[in-house]
Formats: sequence, C-alpha cells, structure tokens
Amino acid sequence: SHLQGRQDLDTAGDAARFAPKELTPKQKAMVNAFDRYVCLIEPPKADDDAFEEHCDVQYARARTYYEAQHWEEAARAFREVAHSCKQKDVAVYAAHLYLESLNILGTKLSETRDSCVKTMREDLPVFIESFCSSERLARDPEEYGDKCVQFEIVLSDVTRLEAEALVKRADAGGPDSLALYERAAELYLSLWEGGGRQACIDKTAACAKQEEILYNAAQAFQSARLIAKAISVRKILINPDYGLQDTVPAQKAVYEIG
Repeated sequence: SHLQGRQDLDTAGDAARFAPKELTPKQKAMVNAFDRYVCLIEPPKADDDAFEEHCDVQYARARTYYEAQHWEEAARAFREVAHSCKQKDVAVYAAHLYLESLNILGTKLSETRDSCVKTMREDLPVFIESFCSSERLARDPEEYGDKCVQFEIVLSDVTRLEAEALVKRADAGGPDSLALYERAAELYLSLWEGGGRQACIDKTAACAKQEEILYNAAQAFQSARLIAKAISVRKILINPDYGLQDTVPAQKAVYEIG
C-alpha cells in the first residue's frame, strides 16, 4: 500500500468557512474601477513607473476578490499579475496568493477540483525560475528566500497529491491502470531527483519524507509490473549514502527486495 501525504481535515467545516461572500457595494465599485483601469490603460513599456502602477492596480483587484473569498476570480487575477509583472516585487506576493486561492479551490470547498492541483504543479516551476534566481534572492534574501522555500514545499506537496490521485485511479482498474501506475511512479521519482536526493546527501530539512516518496515510487513501479525499476528505487532507500536506511519504509524495502 502507498503511504499517504498531507491530509486535509474537517472538510465540511472548511467548505462553510471558505464559501464565497457577496461583494459589498464598496467592493463592487472598487472592482468596477479596477476593471476599467486595467482594460483602458495600457502603460508604455518604457515607462517603468506607469507599468508598476498598472501592476499594483491589478494586484488590488485580485486582493479584493480574495478578501471576498471569490477564489476563482482571485486566482485568475493573481496569476495574471504573477506572470505579466514578474520583474516587480508585487508579483511574488501575487504568486503566493494565487497558489493559496487554487489550494482552497482544490481542497477546501464542498466541490473540490482536482484540476487545481495539476495547475499548481505546472505553474510552480515557472514561479521558482522567475523568483528564485540568484539575482532575485540578492535583491531581498529574507523575503525571496522565505517565499522560494514555500514554493518548493508546495511543489512537493502538489506533485505528491497528483501522484496519489493517479494511484487511486489506477487502483480502480481499467485498461490504462498500468500506465497510470507508471506515471505516478515517475512523479514520485521526480521529487527525489529534483531535490530530495541532494537534500538527503546534505542532511537538510528538505530530506524529510523522502523515504515515503521513494517507497511510493517503488510500489507504483511494482504495480506497473516494472519490477527492475521498483528494485532500483528500493536500493536507493537502503543506500546508507542517503541516511534513510533505518526508516520503516527502508526496512519494508529490504523485505520486499528479498
């Protein structure tokens, strides 16, 4: 069986707490004003101050939707700021709130949307590339450093959630089950190869839960009938170079290798 990642509790309570609120007359007026501004004003590309003001107005519009818990509108608006204003500091805040809005859409409401998890996984590498370069980190090491750590954690979480969803679909049976198991295994393995391996070598906090990720990758390869790949991943688990050999998943791997 697969080891489950982070679980969301109190679904019914979350659905009530995060339900959209009706926009107040003031909020409606603000959104209308922001919409007119964004649609009618196209700042000259050479005018940096005008462009920054345009980004700030777009962010304010997104924030208004966010505070009214209109998560879909907020997510769309924050995403636009994150992508179109990525050279401005406001973009990293927009990216963070965009992901938070998508997370609520995907996991907290009465009708959750699995597609939101996939969308987050697709956007996160773009954000990491845009906001976590050495140049951006040098601009404000504390602020950008904290946000980049959060992006990496969220990327790991949503990749794991997507892999778990694929395994669940495969477990239900069907002609594509073996392909779904293999896709899930590759997703799990991407977490290890994309940063987990180095984190375990360096003994940093990002090594946490890597034994579960590797174990799940091996199980998914096994379910896909890719036995050699499953054994190869289990050998990583018991390799002392990574410091995972004494964990419960590693002990299970020893038994399963035989």
